[in-house]
Amino acid sequence: MHPLAARLKTISAAASGAAVVLAVGALAFAGSSPNVARLLALLVMGVALFAARMIVVASGQFVDEIETQKEEFGRARSKQMATLQESKELRERWAQMEFFSGVLKAVASLRDVDSLLDAVLERVTGFLGAQSAFVMLLDPEEGDLYVESSLAVDDEEALPKGSRVKWGEGIPGRVAASGKPVLQGTGTAGQAEKISLICVPLRIENQSIGCLMVEQKKAGQFSKVDLELVSLLGQETSLAIERARLYSQMEQMSITDPLTKLSNRRYFDNRLTEDLSRAQKNGYSLCVTMLDIDHFKKVNDTYGHAMGDTVLKGVAELIRREARGTALPARYGGEEFILVAPETKLEAARALAEKLRQTVEGTEFVGEGENETQKLHVTISLGVAAFPDSANDKDGLVKRADQALYEAKEGGRNQVRLAGAAT
Repeated sequence: MHPLAARLKTISAAASGAAVVLAVGALAFAGSSPNVARLLALLVMGVALFAARMIVVASGQFVDEIETQKEEFGRARSKQMATLQESKELRERWAQMEFFSGVLKAVASLRDVDSLLDAVLERVTGFLGAQSAFVMLLDPEEGDLYVESSLAVDDEEALPKGSRVKWGEGIPGRVAASGKPVLQGTGTAGQAEKISLICVPLRIENQSIGCLMVEQKKAGQFSKVDLELVSLLGQETSLAIERARLYSQMEQMSITDPLTKLSNRRYFDNRLTEDLSRAQKNGYSLCVTMLDIDHFKKVNDTYGHAMGDTVLKGVAELIRREARGTALPARYGGEEFILVAPETKLEAARALAEKLRQTVEGTEFVGEGENETQKLHVTISLGVAAFPDSANDKDGLVKRADQALYEAKEGGRNQVRLAGAAT
């Protein structure tokens, strides 16, 4: 029982007892003295009034205390709700931290942009429950955006890779150009959007490189907290893209000849080993062609090394153009070049070599000599060897192609020679 309720009961009982005593006394004296009876009656009424007043006062205190306790309960309830809300926010933050940790772990070991972006899109769609997502990157030459990676779930059709958007147009174009994120379809009053989307810029050193966008075909699916999450993800993705590009550049430099931009000898040796292994396993032919520029020392001695470099770069570009899609060209050393053509028979390799010879012979090379602009023509000699006709291993193929090249040079240069059958 509440303390005030017990107090009310005590007061009521005491007043009732006093009233009963006085009433009995009044009856006892009523017969002997009317005045005494009236006096006792007045006392009974006074006690009753006093009891009633005390009850009223105690009742007021009881009500006040009840109100005070209600207020205290309300404050405790509010505090409890705030604690629950705080707990919910902590859980959400923890989930975000786990999400970011997972993303960072996923992309830490990835060195190419495509794999990196695929991992990011897979995780952001899963975490936000998005139906689709894509990353668009800036094409520096064209000045527009193109889809580098896209993902769709629940049988949605992914945005085709390579799709383009003009800079500053549409949501992706505007976000990339302005550097400001967009949150659409929050479900708040006054919004009529039928989809929810978040689009954030991708930036490196205050320069825009594209945007990241996630979509859901229902309004009210994303919040400002989600926008903050995707914005942070965009920052991490931008840094990861930069790292992947730098790694790719370093890797490319390690396998590329710096002057001609063709593959270097180390990379060529590895590729030839791989291609020959597949040819041996699958039973198809493979050809190696070696070539060098005729009288190249005379070019350097007569026109200078700058003009010699111009000729080397020019010949390399012609080889790259003619061999595209057919063979891998590389600079083998000095003025020597080499090509490997998988799944190619000897006659087809000979035809390519002859086309190269004619193309180089018909090209005028223009460059700076020691004193003035120079124009000259050069020729090349080529030797071709085939697997399994000329040799059965990598070293044997290169040696037989080099021997055929030597024969072409000894035979008068500016010609193609084929390696004979293996002995």
